[in-house]
Amino acid sequence: MKNITYAGLYNEGKTELLSAGIEDAEIDAKLLFLYVFNISLNDFYLKLNNKIDDDVLLQRYRELIKKRVSHTPLQYITGVQNFCGMDFFVNPSVLIPRFDTEILVETVLNNEKRIMQMNMSGEEAENTVYKKENYKSEKSGTKRLLDLCTGSGIIAVTLKKAGGFDEVYASDISRQALDTAVKNARYNMADITFIESDMFNNPDMPHMLDIIVSNPPYIKSADIQKLMPEVAEHEPVSALDGHEDGLYFYRIIAQKAGDYMAHGGRLYLEIGSWQAEQVKDLFDKHGFSDIKVVKDLAYNDRVVYMTRR
Repeated sequence: MKNITYAGLYNEGKTELLSAGIEDAEIDAKLLFLYVFNISLNDFYLKLNNKIDDDVLLQRYRELIKKRVSHTPLQYITGVQNFCGMDFFVNPSVLIPRFDTEILVETVLNNEKRIMQMNMSGEEAENTVYKKENYKSEKSGTKRLLDLCTGSGIIAVTLKKAGGFDEVYASDISRQALDTAVKNARYNMADITFIESDMFNNPDMPHMLDIIVSNPPYIKSADIQKLMPEVAEHEPVSALDGHEDGLYFYRIIAQKAGDYMAHGGRLYLEIGSWQAEQVKDLFDKHGFSDIKVVKDLAYNDRVVYMTRR
């Protein structure tokens, strides 16, 4: 084994990633080091000049650096990604959670809280926090929510934990994705009913829903290979491909979602930054009203939400 320090091995990994054109090479080299050696960032800095005495860990680090050089996403190497303050398991059967989707979750929570407060007295509204008892539907005594195209389950799990919705369902066409979502729900102690379904094509899909939320595939087929290699070559194409114009799954949702929703129910969708007007027009023609668009922190259109008439 070479006489190499923590700093020496880290710099070796960083140099390899920089040479391969990996974005955030310094960060990724450091995160892989913390992952392999199972140490905190503080310990890393304290031990920079320490010699490495474990050849197995040294070789393991070099192996994972080579995987990252091949543009395997960091999250698929470590198997974990944080989302809305919680950790989620990820693998090549599911998309890696992104900050854009946190905008979708925040929109659901904030709008549902606003609607709830409108129906409460001033004193009650002022003292409102996200608790299960605050999400009672006047009609059915419960708030029923479906996360369509759930993938790793991040949306369903986060909304169940942060919003306290009584009944949360999550569906996906991929059995492998659902296996990951179930694992994430158990890990984060979220009570969710999972359904294997190609969109709404399962008789067990719930009806009279108060809320449907979805981050469906919305990339145009021809644009997928233009994405960065980490995405185009490693993330599941079925979770990205929105067919020719990127609107295929929005059309299905526009045509069928109303049949599964209570009158006055809300629909929340993540969209591509170029799709807002097309999506608004599509849902306006299919019985939805009060359609609004939310921008992300880069001022790109990111979420569309609306009410079933």
